Amino acid sequence: MADEIEALRQLSGLFDELPPESVARILRWAGDKYKVKLDAGAPPPAAAQAESLAPTPVAADLPEFFNSAQPSTSSEKALVAAAWFQAVQGMSDIDSASVNRELKNLGHQSSNITRDFDDLMSRRPKLVVQTRKSGSTKQARKLYRVTHEGLSEVARMRGDRS
Repeated sequence: MADEIEALRQLSGLFDELPPESVARILRWAGDKYKVKLDAGAPPPAAAQAESLAPTPVAADLPEFFNSAQPSTSSEKALVAAAWFQAVQGMSDIDSASVNRELKNLGHQSSNITRDFDDLMSRRPKLVVQTRKSGSTKQARKLYRVTHEGLSEVARMRGDRS
């Protein structure tokens, strides 16, 4: 079991650097090589998350998605927008500037988006995790990912029962 966990950890680190289509090719190759049947009909992770976040049909756009969640705090607003990018748009990593740009378009710009993401990361369980940081300064661009708990929180805010 420990060997399997270590293999998964290593694969995760490698796969995080690749685009989804490359990961799919590698998994197909591994399935063929090791004579393991993979379920080709399974939805990609982003599609599966979108299904768990939104009732059918999926919200047509971010304003509809955002409105259905009715976030009240600045951190909640950032969480809902980040969940939209990740689960509905299929982005694996989200930068705070993109989230704040969309919040501004909705009339809900954050006065300090970094503080909002820090708040989401400080909660237990974490609602967001930092995945990358480019540069060594405090102001370096950071990328984030909404955790399963964060996606579940957005689903709860939207009133989803899935």
